[in-house]
Amino acid sequence: MARYTSPALSLLAALAVAASAAIGATAAAQPAANAPPPSPLETLARRTTTTMSNPYRMMEKWPTLPDGMTWGAAIGIIPDNTGGTWMMFRSEPSVNYIDASGKFT
Repeated sequence: MARYTSPALSLLAALAVAASAAIGATAAAQPAANAPPPSPLETLARRTTTTMSNPYRMMEKWPTLPDGMTWGAAIGIIPDNTGGTWMMFRSEPSVNYIDASGKFT
């Protein structure tokens, strides 16, 4: 036996499900009134920033491309011990060395 459901009833049912899910999520996000305070590890785990030091910084216009060269997809990046980087691109020339100052050599 086929059942007929009106579009308005379907919309009302969908809204009721969404509202109950939202209320349930809000209630679940609230800590219990008698809950113990979070441990130091739990507090660290909830942080949105890192506790690790970051020795890197963004350098504008590094590296500087030679005239006529365009960026290709980098498929290999190997840093060296002098601050430079060997890069393999899917363009010509395919293997490039970028020194610490950002110049292609």
